[in-house]
Amino acid sequence: MRFICIELSAIEVIIQDRNMQSTEFGPGKALCEIVSSKYEIVEPTYVAKLLFIPHKDGLYCVGPRPNNNKAFIIDLISCNPFASTIQNNLIILQKVLRTAIKIWDSLSLSASEHAITGTKMVVFPFNIGSASKLRATIERIREDVKDHIDHLLLYRCATDEGGGASEQPLLGTFNLAYTGLNEAIEISGSKVRGGSTEAKEIVGVVELLESPPTNIPMSIPFTAWEYFLTETQKKFVYSLVGGPSRLAGPAGTGKTLCLLLRCIYNLQQALEAHKECHVIFITHSVATKKAITDKIKVLDPELFIEKDKNYSPQSLLVTTLQEWCASKVSQGIQDLEFLDKDALESKELQMLYINEAYSQTKIKSFESYKPLLSSEFVSFLESEEEWVICEMLQHEIAVVIKGRAGENFEEYKSIPHLKYNLPLKTDSDKGFVFNIYNEYQKRLTSIGQFDTDDITLTTLAQLDTPIWRRRRATEGYDLVFLDETHLFNINELSVVHYLTKNPSLPPPIAYSIDKAQAVGDRGLQGNCIDRGLIPDSFDGHIEYETMRSVFRSSPQIVNLAFAVTSAAANLFTNFENPLEVVDFTFTVDEEKKARVPVYYEFQNDNEITEGAVQIAELMAAELGTRKSNIAIVAFSHQLLKDITAFARIKNKPLEVLKQRGDLETVNRAASSGRFIVTEPDYVGGLEFEGVVLVGVDKGRVPPSSGLKTSDSKHFLRYLFHNHLYVAITRAKYQVSMICSAERGISEALAPAITNKLIEKGTFSK
Repeated sequence: MRFICIELSAIEVIIQDRNMQSTEFGPGKALCEIVSSKYEIVEPTYVAKLLFIPHKDGLYCVGPRPNNNKAFIIDLISCNPFASTIQNNLIILQKVLRTAIKIWDSLSLSASEHAITGTKMVVFPFNIGSASKLRATIERIREDVKDHIDHLLLYRCATDEGGGASEQPLLGTFNLAYTGLNEAIEISGSKVRGGSTEAKEIVGVVELLESPPTNIPMSIPFTAWEYFLTETQKKFVYSLVGGPSRLAGPAGTGKTLCLLLRCIYNLQQALEAHKECHVIFITHSVATKKAITDKIKVLDPELFIEKDKNYSPQSLLVTTLQEWCASKVSQGIQDLEFLDKDALESKELQMLYINEAYSQTKIKSFESYKPLLSSEFVSFLESEEEWVICEMLQHEIAVVIKGRAGENFEEYKSIPHLKYNLPLKTDSDKGFVFNIYNEYQKRLTSIGQFDTDDITLTTLAQLDTPIWRRRRATEGYDLVFLDETHLFNINELSVVHYLTKNPSLPPPIAYSIDKAQAVGDRGLQGNCIDRGLIPDSFDGHIEYETMRSVFRSSPQIVNLAFAVTSAAANLFTNFENPLEVVDFTFTVDEEKKARVPVYYEFQNDNEITEGAVQIAELMAAELGTRKSNIAIVAFSHQLLKDITAFARIKNKPLEVLKQRGDLETVNRAASSGRFIVTEPDYVGGLEFEGVVLVGVDKGRVPPSSGLKTSDSKHFLRYLFHNHLYVAITRAKYQVSMICSAERGISEALAPAITNKLIEKGTFSK
């Protein structure tokens, strides 16, 4: 094959149809296989709205409104742009075709596009910071300016600059392709669907709209979702859960949605087959439970969520793990005995009481213990900030002392300490920590309350008994779905496999995970999450599915997030970078709204506070969107207080988000025209058109004041890389960052600045 010729209307389909943006969609994969010569075209063939017409020397691609005045011709004799992986080939094709539209429409060029002469253009298909230095050279050939005949020729694709501005392409292949264009367009007229002659169609397409949709309406019912799913998503969604199934992927790939759709699909299949199927869908917090419930009511045509397990053959229960555990504790726990009904809020109160217990223990017994403690542990306690120590104590008490040691000191002494937690070297070190634990338990006892781990571990003990083993067949569930697995600790994960009906069968548990979104349990390494969820007796196959297509964020934002996660990859042994292989799904219309992330420097925190609101206002205006589609994320609690105080004084509309996944606050902001302001802990699970990150500067992200030991520095570096990743990936089109000029921008963002993934912005009031 000597050439590929793509006329204007076909180019418009390719760059605007979301199903052509990724090889995870059938049309995108078919398109790439055709241009890469992996699928031979021997007769006119349809892919969605495109008609591919073979020629003895090449291939024509014609769209729904053929245009013989503008075409993009690829000379396959002088270059081979499609010699890489199938996804890279699609990236190359998309980038050069988008550049073609910019040339024809006289639009502004991006940093990866350079005009060499009046007719010559060089395009770098891959990111500036990537390893690939591939460049594609395009020549503009105007045969007849008066008749608007204006074609483009891709004649060079290499890693060097070749002949540069003086290089002249050979036009033999171009002339050959150009000569046959009119004939191809005539052939396309006789092959229109519904005409006397049907062309072959290798990808079945449901054409919902005349123009391909760019934004997916989240209110569509279950039956309409198939059109919007990638092939990977379809494989996961439209399959029965017959054993453990793990769904992984970075933020914005639709993990929760796919989990919900698979849940509904399995219930519908059971209904059609007249089989009993009772499903439990577990969320981490009350806010996310409500959000999931609202989504299911839209997706679920049979309203399985409203059916009673005792009176219907199919039912769906959406609950938090803490709620379910509390309902099964035989002693019965009243509402007032919870630290908080919400597991997330409960863990925050737990931190408060641990902080009090630590302070009291240090006052009462540290001096007497000090001669017995290791020098490393003494240095740690004397030099670190209190809240850092308490962060580590929380994990030690919940997972190690309560979970693994059963609150027994002798057992606790025998457990090896975690590499990246408290630097415990001796039994005396552990004895001092156990005193802190005892002081913490006294506080719980005095107020007559139980923390999340008390409830979870009590439930776990009662599930591993003859009574539950007998009741399990009737009170258990046929299928278990667990969302955001990365937010649960090992105590909580260990409960899940007891929820299934039949322990002798492979556990039918489907769960989603993005390890980069949470520090989670610092003791989890490798496949510990799988082992926590799945009983030791199971030695069968676990279904692994990884989502690659990112729907939420622009390529510029994903590249920034990748730089952040890559910088954190060597921090923890349990880190998995989900952005190493992703597909972008943005259409050309969506890319027009996208910008390279920028950062602004202000002199002090007072200016930062005022600037945060002003930049959010500018972002909303530029995107032409409502204020509620912009989130302001403060990277310290003090900055959050300062921003809200400034907003009150200046009468600026803000809504403070205080819970993860709290859609009620988001909806209230939308109805009242207010910005969302929050901290990175609470922004997970949400989506905005733009995000303003406030206080991403040295010494604050991560905090450095008072940190002396490598353990705490290591932990905080990981924690704040995680916070950055979560906050950045909430944005669809734009991310702005604000830092103090005195401090400078956070070192966590240094690789992104070096690779020009962030630009420095200028701001005038």
